Amino acid sequence: MSCSPGRRRRPGSARSRPALLAVLLAVLLAVLLAGAGCSGDDPPPSAGVPSGASWGYPAVVAAQVLRIDEAADAALASVVSRRDVAAGGARLSGPAQRLLTAELAVAVTRRRTPGPATRLAPSTVFVPQAGPWPRWFVEAGTASGRPTPVLRVLRSPVAREPYAVWAELAVLPGATVPAPVGDPAGAPSVGPHGSGLAMSPAQVAIRYADLLNRGRASAYAAAFADDDFRAQLGERLAGDRKRIMSTAVATLTSTHATVAGTGWGVRTGDGGALVVVELRQTYRVTVDARGGVVRADPDLAALGGRKEFTHGLVRTATEVLAFSVPASSKSPIRLVAAVKGDLSVAGS
Repeated sequence: MSCSPGRRRRPGSARSRPALLAVLLAVLLAVLLAGAGCSGDDPPPSAGVPSGASWGYPAVVAAQVLRIDEAADAALASVVSRRDVAAGGARLSGPAQRLLTAELAVAVTRRRTPGPATRLAPSTVFVPQAGPWPRWFVEAGTASGRPTPVLRVLRSPVAREPYAVWAELAVLPGATVPAPVGDPAGAPSVGPHGSGLAMSPAQVAIRYADLLNRGRASAYAAAFADDDFRAQLGERLAGDRKRIMSTAVATLTSTHATVAGTGWGVRTGDGGALVVVELRQTYRVTVDARGGVVRADPDLAALGGRKEFTHGLVRTATEVLAFSVPASSKSPIRLVAAVKGDLSVAGS
């Protein structure tokens, strides 16, 4: 059902006032139940809503999710077939858009076929209650070409723009995605500084970044359960440092920082929330005056435009992470899904 204003009835109708009122109430109820979640996929109602308020119905309904998924899958397929991110139009945004831009640039430079576009078969949908824009919802399921389940995050920035794929995360081995709230009106959403959780979404981002930077020395180490993502980052950093030192006298530092405004959550059936954050990693190599050369792997060389760096390089990557955050600090916060990818390499 369209949420655009209906055609106005001319004055002088023979319909009685009580009957007309009943019809208007029925139409309003139909809009609330079937037209929920208006965005570019369905035009919005005209009534404004105060910031932080809910309209009392879900941001999206089942029929909309099917249409949004179909449009998102088609957009991703178009991007891959044309090797052009612009082909995704308004159905691709945020980290997903930036990562695909870098991946396609590498594929074109290395003259190789890009990986196939994903087609999602969702088994679970996390739907917040409708409220002001931007709006989000999250799907969990299997995707073609992916060996593990994925979380797809979709975002509508303003009322007149459709939901776009904002990120696709891989569920970590052994991780359990929490169950959604079983309420037809949707689940309460949690903003960056929302309360009622062991940590607000903004705190999750800041403190997990500190844990990545400081390891066990972080004051927040006990608040997070161990996870494969953090373990693999540590192993890669140690391996890179060893490889770089074999050909150059150099220093290597890695810093993880939060992206401005990051952190959003939706309440889950266990009383906690599924929280999504974005971090940015800056990986810096500085070659000492005593010399040597840093040799980049083929993908980094494609992004940086050169195979060898004699002075140093700066490598930037994005990290999108989904956490199961409990209501109480008595239980640890668990990372359930993640995606990480290089965006740029610069140096000389």
